[in-house]
Amino acid sequence: MSGARAGQAPGRVLWVVVLGSIVPFSLIVAALRHVTATRAGVVAMLEPVVATVVAWAWLQESLSAAQLAGAAVVLAGILLAQTAR
Repeated sequence: MSGARAGQAPGRVLWVVVLGSIVPFSLIVAALRHVTATRAGVVAMLEPVVATVVAWAWLQESLSAAQLAGAAVVLAGILLAQTAR
């Protein structure tokens, strides 16, 4: 990286950490005051699938067969967890 870009890297990493980890975790913890733990857990499990769909639709990212299979496994697990009652 050149000098100007290298200086921006720590700020960008911090931005990803805050938006990608701290904010979603805080929202889930706050949601637990208003919904059941099961519902908050289901929403948390949907986050990677929603992120994948957004990346595909908005950022024109391509999805491999393994990624699509992983999304299907996550969705099947959520469905199984919700119908197992």
